[in-house]
This record gives sequence, C-alpha cells and structure tokens, in this order.
Amino acid sequence: MSRVCDKAKDQGYPHELWTARVLARHPRENAPVAGHACLANLACRPSPAFTRTFARDHEYKRHGTVSLLAGIDLLMGKVHALVRDRHRSREFTEFLKLLDVAYPASTAVKTDSR
Repeated sequence: MSRVCDKAKDQGYPHELWTARVLARHPRENAPVAGHACLANLACRPSPAFTRTFARDHEYKRHGTVSLLAGIDLLMGKVHALVRDRHRSREFTEFLKLLDVAYPASTAVKTDSR
C-alpha cells in the first residue's frame, strides 16, 4: 500500500494533495480491507504541531521529551521505531541504518520526495 505516494485525488478524495488529516485517517480506514487489520488502531495526530528548529532559542530545554523516529511497513504491518533523547541528523542516520539492516538490498523503499 504505497498509496501516499499517489495523489489524494487518485484515491478518490476531492482534492489534489494529501492533507495531514486525510493522511492520518486513510490507513486506518483502508488497510483492514486490504488485509492489514493491525493498522485499524493506528494512532496519528491529524494536525502535527511542532516548533521549528530555527525558532528555538539558546535556552530551549526538552524537559524529558524524547524524539521518536518511526516508519511503517504497510505490507507487513510492522513498525520500525527509534527513540532517542536528542533530535539531530545523527539520530536520523541511525534510524536509516536500522531500516537498512531490516530489509534486503533488493527491496524498494518508497518515500514521498515532495
């Protein structure tokens, strides 16, 4: 189910591009019909609110929050996740290496490059 790589319009939605709300709802409603019942309980925030890195000042403190990097294998219903205390490019690189180990080199991984 690489549906999010398609346009929302191609999936029967009235608009051209995916919105955060529709993108959060689509897998929950459509994956069980496609044989992925475990995704019916997928929890997503429809409107991810975050502070951009450049807006943080030198006194920014995380106050115990952690960074969660996650990816969902929609075909197998597996969630790949990495939780770290910091949120930098090296944590993202670590997550990519985790995915690299999980799949053979011949596996195509689709992302949305927009």
